[in-house]
Amino acid sequence: MVEVLVMSKKQLFISRIDAVLEKYQFRRIGASWDRAFGDFIDVIDLQVSKSLDMFTINMGVAEKSILDICWGLNNYVVVDEPSCTVRARLGFLMFGRDSWWSLSDASSIEEVLHGIENVGISFLEINHSINQMIKSLEDGSPSSHYPPEAIYLALLYDRKGDRDLARDMLRNLQTRITGDWHQKVSKILDRLN
Repeated sequence: MVEVLVMSKKQLFISRIDAVLEKYQFRRIGASWDRAFGDFIDVIDLQVSKSLDMFTINMGVAEKSILDICWGLNNYVVVDEPSCTVRARLGFLMFGRDSWWSLSDASSIEEVLHGIENVGISFLEINHSINQMIKSLEDGSPSSHYPPEAIYLALLYDRKGDRDLARDMLRNLQTRITGDWHQKVSKILDRLN
């Protein structure tokens, strides 16, 4: 009974997000929305807590050539938010910290809808630039040390035309990682040569 009630609240909230994102040409698949915009794909994802009473909004922009090089997604059907080149949670964009909202609080839902439209869409659109993506990843410097973000940063420099720097960054990363990530970086370096 509680799960059915939570699902109906979630579905109602999803329909409210649909209404906001429709005017920005997003399409929905499940509890995620995306849109293609030139060389970029914008993604917005509703994440519900394990307790089914709280939620957060994840946002990201994927650069299409990086999707292809890293994940083999050259003709995307659906891009999930974790595969995005640049990512953020709506709470960080609005308040500078992670935020979770109550699914049963109407004012929380209104706050999130307002945040998506007034802060989230701007975040996505400003990252429709290789230079801005580089800045976004470099400003979040701790995360740029993790393999996906470090790979994305190097590939963005490659896209910008700084091929030597990109290869140096990938080789440096390769010396610090092992296993599947090491193999992925090797394949990317081979592809770039």
